[in-house]
Amino acid sequence: MTAFQKKLTIQVSIAGVAIILLAIGIAVFASSIGTNGRDLITARSELASRSASLGELASLESQYKKAKDYSLMINGAIPREADLFNISRDFQVLATQAGVNHTFAFTGENSVSGSGLGAVSFRLQADGDIQGIEIFVKSLEQFRYLTRLESFAVGRTKDGGNNVSIRGKIFFQK
Repeated sequence: MTAFQKKLTIQVSIAGVAIILLAIGIAVFASSIGTNGRDLITARSELASRSASLGELASLESQYKKAKDYSLMINGAIPREADLFNISRDFQVLATQAGVNHTFAFTGENSVSGSGLGAVSFRLQADGDIQGIEIFVKSLEQFRYLTRLESFAVGRTKDGGNNVSIRGKIFFQK
């Protein structure tokens, strides 16, 4: 082997080793890029999922606030059963404000149904001048509790006055 051949062999060997090292480096780098790419894709899909979950959470929080307001409104309109013991006083206040005489009586109770609402039946009579009766009836229309009027009769008394007789139900929750 001549000096030229030795030098050429050494340079070709060095170039071969460099190519092999470069190929190994490229393979390692490609593997790393592949792994990091998969991690990046996983992280991106996880980020999208979390972003969607955050959007749903924000929507739920907004709906919760609205539902809470409605719940407070419903709880204000539908008393607890124990709160109905003072209902006759509420009717007395309405009658006094209207300037009429009244009688009030509970006539029955329906137990709590599947919806969680029960009802007490009542009978209410009021006597007075026609303007007072009208004011009394209008105040019943705006009564603070959920009430259903089942019968309503207006008439005259023997002494020439006016009266109204009402039967209805007031709903309550347990």
